[in-house]
Amino acid sequence: MANDFGHTNGRLLGQMILANLVSLPVLSNISSNWGGVKNGQRVKFNQEVSVPLVTSVAVQDYSKTDGYVASDSADGNATLTINKHKHVTREVDVEEGYSFDDALLSRYAALDANTLANEMVADLLALVVNPDIPTATQQTVQAIGGFGHDTVVDVNTALDNRDVTEVGRFGVLNATYHGGLRKDAVVAGNNTNSGSSSVSSGVITDVDGVDFSKFAKLPANGESLVGFVGTMDSLAIATILPDLAMLKDAKGIPADAAIQVITDKKSGLSILLVEKMDSDMGIIKRSYRLMYGVGLGNTKNLQKIASA
Repeated sequence: MANDFGHTNGRLLGQMILANLVSLPVLSNISSNWGGVKNGQRVKFNQEVSVPLVTSVAVQDYSKTDGYVASDSADGNATLTINKHKHVTREVDVEEGYSFDDALLSRYAALDANTLANEMVADLLALVVNPDIPTATQQTVQAIGGFGHDTVVDVNTALDNRDVTEVGRFGVLNATYHGGLRKDAVVAGNNTNSGSSSVSSGVITDVDGVDFSKFAKLPANGESLVGFVGTMDSLAIATILPDLAMLKDAKGIPADAAIQVITDKKSGLSILLVEKMDSDMGIIKRSYRLMYGVGLGNTKNLQKIASA
């Protein structure tokens, strides 16, 4: 049976990683199925799973004959395949492995969550490409020298003209264009309150109603993509745990490591923690593991931004 390593900080660190992960831009703004469940059953790697898309319903006239007829709020689903298997694994010494120093754990959690999130977001953004998001009708082109508040207005106008809801709109830009937006005179001059100042924080909130996050690894996708604006139902992600997670409750099956499933209670996102100790070297190998899939939702709700 697996050795009992006592109370290492692995579970606490895992909970902190999950809290960081689900709060990061993009992942917190899109449709998700963190349980990887389809028709009540856990899906496996390379299987399809559905992600509910939360969309608006129509306003209707009252009918004396039919009364208040309900609109279908099932919303529709995005179907995607769980085909990514990622992990963040690091070695820590025994002192670090049992330390509950908040500053140390916070640094590890932020770094590991960011590393994992970068992979997940890169896979998502690779989908923002022609023909699924048509370049001819869903792309705004602007050179970096002219990129700013006015371009964001143009992007929002394009979405408005397609009757895309303003609720939950969010934006993503590569580092160069995010920097250009921060330097825009209108943005810098009007985004100066203490809670959202781009001047002091580098975070851009509420530019023509859109919060923009920076993703330095945003792929150009062969079409000079530098960013986009979308809504919660435009992109989707689902996650499951590796099959090794099933061993955590197994009886009589030897394992050479401590295996735990850690779940963020608020979001339902889980991650697998596997810890193994080399007692001769005083080293703990700690591995956080996750499987996921990404997909497009309502594609008309995306507007691409490309460089000239």
